[in-house]
Amino acid sequence: MIYVQLGQEQVIQSKKNTLSSEINLLNIKKNMRTYHALRKEELKEKLKLYRKIKDMMKIVTRLQNTLPKIKIPKIVSEQKEKKEKSYIEEKIKNTKLEKQDTDLERQLREIQEKLRRLE
Repeated sequence: MIYVQLGQEQVIQSKKNTLSSEINLLNIKKNMRTYHALRKEELKEKLKLYRKIKDMMKIVTRLQNTLPKIKIPKIVSEQKEKKEKSYIEEKIKNTKLEKQDTDLERQLREIQEKLRRLE
């Protein structure tokens, strides 16, 4: 058998380490319990929300079935689609122009900075 002699300080330090490890483990266990309780509550709330959404979808479906259906002339729907497309295209152009403007401003600032350095 091999014996190892530990000093008083080493024994105290190892006991402190053991006790702090136990404290950490208990804190982890406590946090896990809290997490599981919160997760369970979250799942209950999600289930309630799912049921409410399902009920609302049934109501909407019933409402759609009871209301008369409107026939929109083809010309009106085509005009609406054209307006939407033109709006989207305009948005895209505006964002491209804004991006170009910011690039130009950045380049101008860089050139001005270079001029200041040269003076």
